[in-house]
Amino acid sequence: MARKRKGRLVSLILFIIINIIIFNRGTIYGNVKSIIGFGDLQVSELKTVEFEYNVERGIIPKIFILNEYILSIVDTKITLFTDEGEAKWQQTNDFEDLLVDGNENFFAAVDYLKGNIYIYDYRGNINASLLETGEISSLKVTKEGYIMVLMETSNSILIYDPQLNLVSQVNINKGDVVSFDFNEENHFLYIGTLDMEENQLNSYIYKYDLMGHLIGSVQLIDEILLKIYFDGLNFIKISDKEIGTYNEMMELIDSINSIGNVDLIAYKDDLIVTQTLDKSSEVIKNNNKYDSVGFDLSKNEVVFRKSYKENYQEIVFRDDDFICYNNNVIDIYNREEEHISHFDLTKDIKKLRIFDNDRIVVFGVDYFTIFELGY
Repeated sequence: MARKRKGRLVSLILFIIINIIIFNRGTIYGNVKSIIGFGDLQVSELKTVEFEYNVERGIIPKIFILNEYILSIVDTKITLFTDEGEAKWQQTNDFEDLLVDGNENFFAAVDYLKGNIYIYDYRGNINASLLETGEISSLKVTKEGYIMVLMETSNSILIYDPQLNLVSQVNINKGDVVSFDFNEENHFLYIGTLDMEENQLNSYIYKYDLMGHLIGSVQLIDEILLKIYFDGLNFIKISDKEIGTYNEMMELIDSINSIGNVDLIAYKDDLIVTQTLDKSSEVIKNNNKYDSVGFDLSKNEVVFRKSYKENYQEIVFRDDDFICYNNNVIDIYNREEEHISHFDLTKDIKKLRIFDNDRIVVFGVDYFTIFELGY
């Protein structure tokens, strides 16, 4: 009797499991697909948060990564999530078009069309605000708490302290600002501009102190500046012609020629990885249009070059490897560009960010997901 009852129980359990699989196979497949790939590095989903998305009603979520927090703006609601994906607080504001950046103590939220600037701490308090400053095109918050905004119409950069008191204003009289950044090591502001002169495009890199005094400059004749990175007191510039390292006196120390038409750049610990569009006949014949190129600045040489068919959306460094992603695909490579792992997700990726070396945050138009990486 006991065996019969046991046999019936097992049959009943199997019947239930089979029915669950049949009627929920789409859901089960979606969940499995979202966390399974191939390679030594494995990924597991920790938390997914979904948001309302309705273009007709103008509800388009905006998601930002701030240190160990995730910030979402949905309609008039601003919500701060912890690194576990739990909502810490929620408030209401009438933001329309937003720029966000922050450090470990606070973040700045800028409604860039209105020119409104708000300073939030991570408890949800608004510690300072400044309204109608003018249209803002870019925002930078430094580790020490300076807020730097690039003004759209005046081609100038305003520098504020954490209480939004104006520290200085840097006016750019030559060319249009294409990038700016702050070197935390020597507390100087570097501004890259592009200018049309005598029928050719020239770039300039200007170095200012916090009070807006010009310290030095570099002219890049017939070059298009793409990006500036900092390495201690030195800085590295990437242009369409070359990758160059400059010392604190803005003197060129070393350089190596760029390869192809660069459209993605990432840098960490002497390794620059670029994605380039390759138009050579051999590449087109093999149907591979894009190259990934690695430049080792310590050796001043190209250390890898690989062709592939589709372009990645972004390159993001971890400690000992880098992540490339596009649409719903994530690929992870080591510093020699050996393919470590590949993952397919069920939803398209808008952005991917590193929380710490073992966790990443992926977000799309209406969701974010925290994944854990491990061997």
